[in-house]
Amino acid sequence: MPFLGTTPGTKEADFSINTMTGDNSDTTLSLSKTPANENFVQVYYDGVYQHKDTFSVAGNTVTFSTAPATGVKVEAIVMSEVVASSVATINDDAVTTAKILNANVTTAKIADDAITSAKIADDAITSALIADDAITSAKIADDAITSALIADDAITSALIADDAITTALIADDAVAAAQIADNSVDIARLNVSDGSNGQFLRTNGSGTLSFATVSAEKAYNDWAVKTTAYTASNRDQLIANGGSSVAKTYAVTVASGVFYLDGVSQPVITLTRGVTYTFTQTDNTNSNHPIAFKDSGGSSYTTGVTSSGTPGNAGANTVLVLAANAPVAGLRYYCTVHGNGMGNTINVVDDDFTITLPSSPSAGNTVVIKNVGSGTTTIARNGSNFEGAAQDGTLNATKGTQLVYVDSTLGWKEL
Repeated sequence: MPFLGTTPGTKEADFSINTMTGDNSDTTLSLSKTPANENFVQVYYDGVYQHKDTFSVAGNTVTFSTAPATGVKVEAIVMSEVVASSVATINDDAVTTAKILNANVTTAKIADDAITSAKIADDAITSALIADDAITSAKIADDAITSALIADDAITSALIADDAITTALIADDAVAAAQIADNSVDIARLNVSDGSNGQFLRTNGSGTLSFATVSAEKAYNDWAVKTTAYTASNRDQLIANGGSSVAKTYAVTVASGVFYLDGVSQPVITLTRGVTYTFTQTDNTNSNHPIAFKDSGGSSYTTGVTSSGTPGNAGANTVLVLAANAPVAGLRYYCTVHGNGMGNTINVVDDDFTITLPSSPSAGNTVVIKNVGSGTTTIARNGSNFEGAAQDGTLNATKGTQLVYVDSTLGWKEL
């Protein structure tokens, strides 16, 4: 019958029985088959097993140590041949899952390369089943690691190779000001050639940068102080400093051989035409130091000058009413006894004066005027309209204006 489980053997014995009747003299028995050795022979006397010490086997002959007694039936059973067994095999697909005990399929029972990907269930291989460092780059398919498989903040700077982030990997508008280190953008990073000394960087409003010179960009001229009538040029910045129209008194003292006016040593003073100035010399330091005035030629200037009293005494003063035609430059105050060294120069200005705008201006021409004086500055239009009309403008004390020429209709326009 066929066996299931472990096979009991792959061979079986072939038995032969040899007999004789004892005669009390014959000590041998011939065998029909030759055994391998005496262990393959069993001897019985009248059915009683005989110990192997009572006989020997040589070839196919059994020799008894004592001749069997007369009439004893002798049997010699020989296992003389072993033949192949006819044990039945197991049919294909006979061993099902139900026939295998749990935990009986060990690693030794599994052939190399027997477990293919088709034998592994989805999600069956967890991280606990993967040895450290077991997944090498060779085991990862191209394009297998997608962004969904990368944990937030998992890719640190230490995991990025040098020079790995190329221009193609940077999204448009990804690099903001916060990503640019201080002093990182030099002239080489700008899409513009290097300029010359004194030039500045400008844009055309369409993303193109270039260097240009200051003069070509119609920058303003330096500020200039004007105290009398003046004709302006394009880009002028003018400070109109007309004199004060209010009468003024200077307290005169003398120290270290020089005049002090209101406590200031030998100051340069600015006087306005048509205004009255009083120089009081009642302090006793003025004794023998009468104050007077000279013109640019060194001659005494006496126009509008009246003196009274004795310097150093009560009531001593000198009054100057500056004439409308007083020279702009060259006047000075001095001591009639000790000369020019005690005094200093006098600047002469007009209370009200005129600044004339440029003639034949072009669109975009500009003039800036600031009136820091106490009088009114007249702005003469010089043939062009002013605020759309054929009229001059006025600039009161402490006021300022920026004028731009628009066209022949509007003329000069105040910003």
